[in-house]
Amino acid sequence: MELLFLARFPRTFAVILLAGTTLTAQAARAGPLSEAEATARANALPEAAALDAATGDAARADAQAIRRFENPELHVGRERISGSLGTETELTAEITQQLGLNGATGRLRAATQAEAQAVDADIVRRKAIRLADVRKAYAECGAASERTAILGEQDTRLREVERIISLRAGAGDAAGYDLRRVRLEARGVMAQKALADGEVRAACATLSRLTGEPEARTSEPLFAVLQPTRLALEAGADRSDLEAKRYRVTAAEAQADAARRQRLPDLAIGAGYKRVNEGGLSASGPTVSLGIRLPIFSGGAASRAAEARQRAAEAELALAGASIAAERDATFARAEASYEAARLAQSSAEDARRIADIADAAYQGGETGITELIDGYRAGAEARIAAIDLAERALKARADHILAQGGEEL
Repeated sequence: MELLFLARFPRTFAVILLAGTTLTAQAARAGPLSEAEATARANALPEAAALDAATGDAARADAQAIRRFENPELHVGRERISGSLGTETELTAEITQQLGLNGATGRLRAATQAEAQAVDADIVRRKAIRLADVRKAYAECGAASERTAILGEQDTRLREVERIISLRAGAGDAAGYDLRRVRLEARGVMAQKALADGEVRAACATLSRLTGEPEARTSEPLFAVLQPTRLALEAGADRSDLEAKRYRVTAAEAQADAARRQRLPDLAIGAGYKRVNEGGLSASGPTVSLGIRLPIFSGGAASRAAEARQRAAEAELALAGASIAAERDATFARAEASYEAARLAQSSAEDARRIADIADAAYQGGETGITELIDGYRAGAEARIAAIDLAERALKARADHILAQGGEEL
């Protein structure tokens, strides 16, 4: 039976086998991601690779489309002249070719080649931006997950306290105020956790979209990702977007030169065949011609426009250089400050974790009341969440600084 199915439906079996292989591969890849794995997945997305390849291929094809010579022209004619001396008929066929001696075509080809190089630099920059987005999404997904975990711990503690106080209140050992106070705090934390759960889904959905990984989650604590960070300010490091602007200046120079050259005359040569019939007699033979293109009506508008575009490209390059230098300084300062703030917050993380246990012990020992217990819970959770917020901010600042430096990991 199985062999009969394979014989009748070989393509169906191949599709099923391929689908099963794909699902198996996806299942093998499933699971939390490290930041390095997330960036690797983003780099390996087939849609992104197809976009980059198509963009580059289109630019290179534009450059290849401009040849050394334009296409030749074929002219076919028939003339008939009648008069008192008889009738004369002439048949001609000729192919003419512009020689391009003014050099305009070569300069246009150089311009499109420079533009193709600029597009390649644009593709590199687009990859860098994509990786920066992945790093930021990883920080947002991880921060949201850690915040909801802290709120979950706080919610569990408050539920347990509420349960114990409910039992004591039923036995007449606890005041109604304590029960209402802990319930009020518990409901507030529950509301915050519901909101935080939504933030996890939203932030991690962005990470899933950028990496192509369904239900993407982070595998590393934010401080573990931040710990090996080494910030650097490399003023001499080049950036692909600046390189693209340099290539576009080169392209604009070539286009301006081509526009000037197009105002020069250009030669064309022709070769063909001619046949003449007159009064029953005929003669035929090859023909050779030489022509010249006269740019009488060209004017200088095209040349002036190309020169203006060249000046604009040069000004844009100069502005970009100054802007990039300022961007590097700003992102470095912001990343350095946020990294230091996160480091200081991390140094008190252990105290923030212990304060809830200390508050529990003090309350159970009768040293403090319900207000101090809730304050202890809240202070510990707020300190831990504040540290996570600072770590997230530091990781995003690091991503911005990496992008400002050129996109490569520091």
